[in-house]
Amino acid sequence: MPSLRIRQRDGRRSLLIVALSLALSASLLLVAPGRAWAAKYAKPTGLTATVSANTVALTWKAVKGAPGYRVQFSTEPKMNTFATLDVVKPYVEWTNLDMDPNRNAPRLSPNTTYYFRVKVITLAKANLTSYSKILKVKTAKADRMAELPPIALKATTQSPSSMYLSWSSRGPGVVYRIRYGTGKKLPLGKSQLAHSEYPGMVLSGLAAGTKYYYKVRVLTPDRLGYRSDYSTTGSFTTAKKAGSPVLKVGTYNLCSSPCAGWNGTREPAAVANIAAQSLDVLYLQEISTSKLPNFLTALNAASGRRYVSTDPANRNVSNTTRLVYDANRLSMKPSEHGIQKLPIGNSSTQKYAVWAVLEDQLSGKRFFAASTHLIAGDGYSALRRTQSEELVRLIKTANVDQLPVLLGGDFNSGKSSKPDNPVYDVMSGAGLREPLGNPTGSWAISSAATTEHRIDLDYNSYNDYLPYAKRSKYPNAHDIDYIWHSPKVRIAMTQMVVQVDASRKWVGVLPSDHNLLTAWVHLP
Repeated sequence: MPSLRIRQRDGRRSLLIVALSLALSASLLLVAPGRAWAAKYAKPTGLTATVSANTVALTWKAVKGAPGYRVQFSTEPKMNTFATLDVVKPYVEWTNLDMDPNRNAPRLSPNTTYYFRVKVITLAKANLTSYSKILKVKTAKADRMAELPPIALKATTQSPSSMYLSWSSRGPGVVYRIRYGTGKKLPLGKSQLAHSEYPGMVLSGLAAGTKYYYKVRVLTPDRLGYRSDYSTTGSFTTAKKAGSPVLKVGTYNLCSSPCAGWNGTREPAAVANIAAQSLDVLYLQEISTSKLPNFLTALNAASGRRYVSTDPANRNVSNTTRLVYDANRLSMKPSEHGIQKLPIGNSSTQKYAVWAVLEDQLSGKRFFAASTHLIAGDGYSALRRTQSEELVRLIKTANVDQLPVLLGGDFNSGKSSKPDNPVYDVMSGAGLREPLGNPTGSWAISSAATTEHRIDLDYNSYNDYLPYAKRSKYPNAHDIDYIWHSPKVRIAMTQMVVQVDASRKWVGVLPSDHNLLTAWVHLP
């Protein structure tokens, strides 16, 4: 049968017909566009559920070629009132009466009946089938575990003595216990424990070339109570030889001057936040020249590192945009750094890019790093495009040795920005990669995503000093802060650093109106 593509232009329907074989070249099949698509897909079947006291995990048979699915939930058998969630795989974990975290809906109740059904949709959220049959599900009793065991355990190599681990989130406001060892059954006394506040970690102190087993469970924040049973057991084998060593980078808009409360309140919180991340490179925005020297002094004292700015901390040459690196790990030649003014257009604010060629003293590998801050405001989308194009030109001209690129900053443009998100188009069009796979208008993770492990990437990078962290019901949130990299750089793990309780309320002092975005990278 010939394939058929239908296009709509100026109110007239044109048919583009491609013959699959000469024998069928004269055969034309004209079908209404919606029905032509829908005929390819069957309604989802085989819905089954696994439950805890406060969660329902729903699975179904994968529909061949399905781009995505919409799951409908209700507390009523006829499903007259409902909530929905879109996913790309035939699996969903339903935890709250409404899965949009920003609506603060209650958790599912123990020993309570709920109703679900599923249909196939496009990534543009158009219907491809009608809904499946309704599945009636009852949650476990209150004396059972509140959470399901973590799933999606993943392990990749960092070094012969360390591994990246991640698993599905059961938070916020929980702690994870990792039991690991060389015995498959992980017996008590012959296995070890590690803990993490996040759904991922670097597990260190391992033996090279050795097979390990591990499993994960959820604890209460004080580690005294159990929130889930252990997961199924995963395994990994450590490397025998060292590869490219890890570098950890982070981008952070500190809002030191425009926002109140920096001195004595937010600055110590920002210092503690950064120091805990053990960063090698730090892309800073909105750190004023008058505040930078004291900030770096405090940061060095708290971290035990030797952070320096590519330009003297007391020299006001790039306004509030800075590139900072740990001089104990990295080195820079005086001739291999610079500052670039970005086009100002019809705005009154000068923005900059600060760049340097840095050398890793552990490996001798060199890379091109740059920190930037683009113009803010809905009316400046065209100017952000121009500024992004200037960044691309800067990389091409300043990176004379065509070194690996690591670019970080506040780009003031995200996937939901109006009228568009030119930053993503320009940067990706120039061949740079973005770890999250979070293109303009998307809700699913793009196939272009490069990060191997994801930690809390469903939180927005801009928090706006709201009392509760902004969080998406999808794997990626709306981010205006980015880390871009050249294709051959390995991005092992990416994290949006947030400290929140179970209700998403900030724990302690909120350091800035942006969240710190970090990445563990390995140079080629």
